[in-house]
Amino acid sequence: MEKYLTLDGIENSPNGQPSFYEYRNADPNSPEYGQIDKPTFLWAGGWFINALYQVAGIREDPWNMQLTGQLPQNFTNLEYDLHLYEKKCRIKWTGNGLYVRRIVQDGKPVHSMLLTVPARTIIIERGKPIGPYLQISTCPVHSVRYSESESKLRVHFKYIQPSPVTLKMVSPLPCRHLLTSEQDPLNFQTRRVDEDVYTIIYSGKLNKDCRYVDFQLNAKPE
Repeated sequence: MEKYLTLDGIENSPNGQPSFYEYRNADPNSPEYGQIDKPTFLWAGGWFINALYQVAGIREDPWNMQLTGQLPQNFTNLEYDLHLYEKKCRIKWTGNGLYVRRIVQDGKPVHSMLLTVPARTIIIERGKPIGPYLQISTCPVHSVRYSESESKLRVHFKYIQPSPVTLKMVSPLPCRHLLTSEQDPLNFQTRRVDEDVYTIIYSGKLNKDCRYVDFQLNAKPE
Protein backbone atom coordinates (compact mmCIF):
# COMPACT_ATOMS: atom_id res chain seq x y z
CA MET A 1 0.00 0.00 0.00
CA GLU A 2 2.89 2.37 0.76
CA LYS A 3 4.55 1.54 -2.56
CA TYR A 4 1.54 2.02 -4.81
CA LEU A 5 -1.26 3.89 -3.03
CA THR A 6 0.37 6.72 -1.06
CA LEU A 7 1.16 10.08 -2.66
CA ASP A 8 4.90 9.37 -2.44
CA GLY A 9 4.35 6.00 -4.06
CA ILE A 10 2.33 7.48 -6.92
CA GLU A 11 4.89 10.28 -7.48
CA ASN A 12 7.75 7.77 -7.63
CA SER A 13 5.96 5.47 -10.08
CA PRO A 14 6.35 5.61 -13.92
CA ASN A 15 4.72 8.84 -15.13
CA GLY A 16 3.41 9.25 -11.60
CA GLN A 17 0.85 11.84 -10.65
CA PRO A 18 0.02 12.80 -7.06
CA SER A 19 -3.66 11.86 -7.30
CA PHE A 20 -6.00 8.92 -7.42
CA TYR A 21 -6.76 7.50 -10.82
CA GLU A 22 -8.91 4.96 -12.65
CA TYR A 23 -6.38 3.24 -14.89
CA ARG A 24 -2.62 3.08 -15.47
CA ASN A 25 -1.00 1.69 -18.64
CA ALA A 26 0.61 -1.57 -17.52
CA ASP A 27 2.49 -2.53 -20.72
CA PRO A 28 6.24 -2.04 -20.01
CA ASN A 29 6.97 -2.01 -23.76
CA SER A 30 4.60 0.86 -24.45
CA PRO A 31 5.91 4.44 -24.67
CA GLU A 32 2.85 5.30 -22.57
CA TYR A 33 3.83 2.83 -19.83
CA GLY A 34 2.63 4.12 -16.47
CA GLN A 35 0.45 6.84 -17.99
CA ILE A 36 -2.61 7.56 -15.88
CA ASP A 37 -6.14 7.94 -17.19
CA LYS A 38 -8.72 10.03 -15.33
CA PRO A 39 -6.31 11.26 -12.64
CA THR A 40 -9.06 12.57 -10.35
CA PHE A 41 -11.22 9.44 -10.55
CA LEU A 42 -12.00 8.09 -7.08
CA TRP A 43 -12.37 4.37 -7.72
CA ALA A 44 -8.78 3.95 -6.56
CA GLY A 45 -9.61 6.04 -3.50
CA GLY A 46 -12.39 3.62 -2.65
CA TRP A 47 -10.07 0.67 -3.32
CA PHE A 48 -7.49 2.20 -0.95
CA ILE A 49 -10.09 2.47 1.84
CA ASN A 50 -11.21 -1.12 1.16
CA ALA A 51 -7.57 -2.26 1.37
CA LEU A 52 -7.31 -0.61 4.80
CA TYR A 53 -10.41 -2.51 5.93
CA GLN A 54 -8.89 -5.76 4.66
CA VAL A 55 -5.58 -5.22 6.48
CA ALA A 56 -7.49 -4.36 9.67
CA GLY A 57 -9.42 -7.66 9.55
CA ILE A 58 -12.78 -6.28 8.34
CA ARG A 59 -14.77 -7.91 5.55
CA GLU A 60 -17.97 -6.79 3.84
CA ASP A 61 -20.40 -8.54 1.52
CA PRO A 62 -23.88 -7.55 0.27
CA TRP A 63 -25.45 -8.87 3.49
CA ASN A 64 -23.09 -8.51 6.45
CA MET A 65 -20.00 -6.85 7.87
CA GLN A 66 -17.71 -9.18 9.76
CA LEU A 67 -14.31 -9.54 11.37
CA THR A 68 -11.69 -12.11 10.42
CA GLY A 69 -8.60 -13.40 12.17
CA GLN A 70 -6.64 -13.23 8.92
CA LEU A 71 -4.38 -10.34 9.95
CA PRO A 72 -0.73 -9.65 9.10
CA GLN A 73 1.65 -11.68 11.30
CA ASN A 74 3.01 -8.67 13.20
CA PHE A 75 -0.50 -7.46 14.12
CA THR A 76 -0.54 -9.18 17.52
CA ASN A 77 -1.92 -6.10 19.32
CA LEU A 78 -4.00 -3.73 17.25
CA GLU A 79 -6.59 -1.06 18.04
CA TYR A 80 -8.64 1.23 15.83
CA ASP A 81 -11.98 3.04 15.73
CA LEU A 82 -14.75 1.89 13.42
CA HIS A 83 -17.99 3.73 12.79
CA LEU A 84 -20.49 0.93 13.27
CA TYR A 85 -24.20 1.64 12.72
CA GLU A 86 -23.63 5.40 13.11
CA LYS A 87 -21.69 4.99 16.37
CA LYS A 88 -17.96 4.90 17.02
CA CYS A 89 -16.69 1.51 18.19
CA ARG A 90 -13.18 0.72 19.47
CA ILE A 91 -11.92 -2.55 17.98
CA LYS A 92 -9.11 -4.27 19.92
CA TRP A 93 -7.19 -7.34 18.72
CA THR A 94 -4.88 -9.42 20.92
CA GLY A 95 -3.05 -12.73 20.54
CA ASN A 96 -2.35 -14.47 17.24
CA GLY A 97 -3.62 -17.27 15.02
CA LEU A 98 -6.39 -17.76 12.46
CA TYR A 99 -9.02 -18.63 15.05
CA VAL A 100 -10.55 -16.70 17.92
CA ARG A 101 -10.34 -17.68 21.58
CA ARG A 102 -13.11 -15.33 22.63
CA ILE A 103 -15.01 -12.20 21.60
CA VAL A 104 -16.16 -9.59 24.13
CA GLN A 105 -18.57 -6.83 23.14
CA ASP A 106 -19.21 -4.04 25.65
CA GLY A 107 -17.93 -6.30 28.43
CA LYS A 108 -20.11 -9.30 27.49
CA PRO A 109 -19.07 -12.48 25.63
CA VAL A 110 -20.53 -12.89 22.14
CA HIS A 111 -20.34 -15.78 19.70
CA SER A 112 -20.23 -14.18 16.29
CA MET A 113 -17.65 -12.43 14.12
CA LEU A 114 -20.49 -10.67 12.31
CA LEU A 115 -21.11 -7.06 13.30
CA THR A 116 -24.89 -6.90 13.65
CA VAL A 117 -25.46 -4.21 16.32
CA PRO A 118 -23.74 -0.98 17.44
CA ALA A 119 -21.18 -1.28 20.22
CA ARG A 120 -18.72 0.89 22.15
CA THR A 121 -15.91 -1.71 22.29
CA ILE A 122 -15.24 -5.09 20.74
CA ILE A 123 -12.26 -7.13 21.96
CA ILE A 124 -11.12 -10.11 19.89
CA GLU A 125 -8.61 -12.46 21.48
CA ARG A 126 -7.09 -14.77 18.90
CA GLY A 127 -6.09 -18.31 19.78
CA LYS A 128 -7.73 -21.70 20.36
CA PRO A 129 -11.52 -21.24 20.76
CA ILE A 130 -13.00 -21.73 24.22
CA GLY A 131 -16.52 -21.56 22.76
CA PRO A 132 -18.25 -21.74 19.35
CA TYR A 133 -18.71 -18.72 17.12
CA LEU A 134 -20.27 -17.95 13.76
CA GLN A 135 -17.51 -17.04 11.33
CA ILE A 136 -19.31 -16.61 8.00
CA SER A 137 -22.88 -16.15 6.79
CA THR A 138 -23.95 -15.35 3.23
CA CYS A 139 -27.43 -14.25 4.30
CA PRO A 140 -28.48 -11.41 6.64
CA VAL A 141 -28.04 -12.36 10.30
CA HIS A 142 -30.08 -10.71 13.05
CA SER A 143 -28.32 -12.21 16.08
CA VAL A 144 -26.36 -15.20 17.38
CA ARG A 145 -27.03 -16.80 20.77
CA TYR A 146 -25.15 -19.60 22.51
CA SER A 147 -26.54 -21.75 25.32
CA GLU A 148 -23.69 -23.43 27.18
CA SER A 149 -26.07 -25.61 29.20
CA GLU A 150 -27.63 -26.95 25.98
CA SER A 151 -24.39 -26.87 23.92
CA LYS A 152 -26.37 -25.08 21.20
CA LEU A 153 -25.56 -22.11 18.97
CA ARG A 154 -28.63 -20.47 17.42
CA VAL A 155 -28.31 -18.18 14.39
CA HIS A 156 -31.31 -15.88 13.89
CA PHE A 157 -31.89 -14.48 10.40
CA LYS A 158 -33.36 -11.18 9.28
CA TYR A 159 -34.76 -12.93 6.22
CA ILE A 160 -33.72 -15.68 3.80
CA GLN A 161 -32.98 -14.85 0.17
CA PRO A 162 -33.78 -17.48 -2.49
CA SER A 163 -30.12 -18.00 -3.42
CA PRO A 164 -27.94 -20.68 -1.74
CA VAL A 165 -26.77 -19.95 1.80
CA THR A 166 -23.43 -20.74 3.44
CA LEU A 167 -22.99 -20.80 7.21
CA LYS A 168 -19.61 -21.51 8.79
CA MET A 169 -19.05 -22.01 12.49
CA VAL A 170 -15.81 -22.58 14.42
CA SER A 171 -16.07 -24.64 17.59
CA PRO A 172 -13.99 -26.52 20.18
CA LEU A 173 -16.71 -29.21 20.00
CA PRO A 174 -17.92 -31.23 17.00
CA CYS A 175 -21.47 -30.73 15.75
CA ARG A 176 -24.12 -33.41 16.29
CA HIS A 177 -26.81 -32.01 14.01
CA LEU A 178 -28.31 -28.87 12.46
CA LEU A 179 -32.01 -28.06 12.74
CA THR A 180 -34.05 -25.21 11.27
CA SER A 181 -36.82 -23.40 13.14
CA GLU A 182 -39.21 -25.81 11.38
CA GLN A 183 -37.25 -28.74 12.89
CA ASP A 184 -35.94 -29.76 9.48
CA PRO A 185 -32.50 -31.45 9.69
CA LEU A 186 -29.73 -30.05 7.47
CA ASN A 187 -26.75 -31.82 5.97
CA PHE A 188 -23.42 -30.28 6.95
CA GLN A 189 -19.67 -30.88 6.82
CA THR A 190 -17.43 -31.06 9.87
CA ARG A 191 -13.66 -30.76 9.62
CA ARG A 192 -11.17 -31.05 12.44
CA VAL A 193 -8.58 -28.40 11.65
CA ASP A 194 -6.57 -28.59 14.87
CA GLU A 195 -6.68 -30.24 18.26
CA ASP A 196 -10.13 -29.42 19.64
CA VAL A 197 -10.85 -26.98 16.79
CA TYR A 198 -13.61 -27.85 14.32
CA THR A 199 -15.20 -26.03 11.40
CA ILE A 200 -18.85 -26.80 10.67
CA ILE A 201 -20.18 -25.69 7.27
CA TYR A 202 -23.69 -25.74 5.83
CA SER A 203 -24.16 -24.91 2.13
CA GLY A 204 -27.58 -25.09 0.55
CA LYS A 205 -30.98 -23.45 0.42
CA LEU A 206 -33.18 -22.62 3.38
CA ASN A 207 -36.94 -22.26 3.44
CA LYS A 208 -37.90 -18.59 3.09
CA ASP A 209 -39.87 -18.91 6.34
CA CYS A 210 -36.82 -20.17 8.26
CA ARG A 211 -36.26 -17.93 11.28
CA TYR A 212 -33.16 -19.59 12.73
CA VAL A 213 -30.78 -22.53 12.51
CA ASP A 214 -29.52 -24.44 15.57
CA PHE A 215 -26.02 -25.89 15.65
CA GLN A 216 -26.35 -28.67 18.22
CA LEU A 217 -22.88 -29.53 19.56
CA ASN A 218 -21.59 -32.58 21.36
CA ALA A 219 -21.30 -32.14 25.11
CA LYS A 220 -17.64 -33.27 25.08
CA PRO A 221 -14.86 -33.35 22.46
CA GLU A 222 -14.53 -36.56 20.48
